[in-house]
Amino acid sequence: MIRLGAIPAALVAATLTLSASTLVRAEAPAEPGTARELSRAFKAAAQHVAPSVVSIRTKQVVRPSSPDGRQSGPFGGFFEQFMPPEQRQGMVRRGAGSGFVVDRDGHVLTNNHVVEDADEVVVAFSDGKELEAEVVATDPATDLAVLRVERDSLPPVVLGDSDALEVGDWVIAVGNPGGGAQTVTAGI
Repeated sequence: MIRLGAIPAALVAATLTLSASTLVRAEAPAEPGTARELSRAFKAAAQHVAPSVVSIRTKQVVRPSSPDGRQSGPFGGFFEQFMPPEQRQGMVRRGAGSGFVVDRDGHVLTNNHVVEDADEVVVAFSDGKELEAEVVATDPATDLAVLRVERDSLPPVVLGDSDALEVGDWVIAVGNPGGGAQTVTAGI
């Protein structure tokens, strides 16, 4: 696995911020004059990126004891004595998050905390297809991680230009952390 190192703030902003005005210029009025028109612009932007937004599920086997024999956990393994033997071998911790396709070669960008220490990472697409993913690179300092899946012709997300944003511009964040319905959040 590769550590990404310091990532320029502009790249992080461009990666994590989708500009509603940039994504929907051709599909919605350039200057929404009413709340209904603004709502249509947000909806068009969300629909535009939906095939590129993925849900990520992780699984980690947590062992009650560390390799050097010390008991793990906040109580030093005290409660382990009350567990059935099969649970003493390792408990499964599951996690979930969101990410998006960044190129047609199968690279997906997500948060480092979603995949950190995971034994298994599964990426679920809007068409229902689920694939195991390899963690290619991580950067805990910026909380970013790059995954790779084996799938042809993935639709990469179209990112807004963070340099073109000004204070007061509308932006949206689109995700699918729970694997169900997509979430869309708007803000200024």
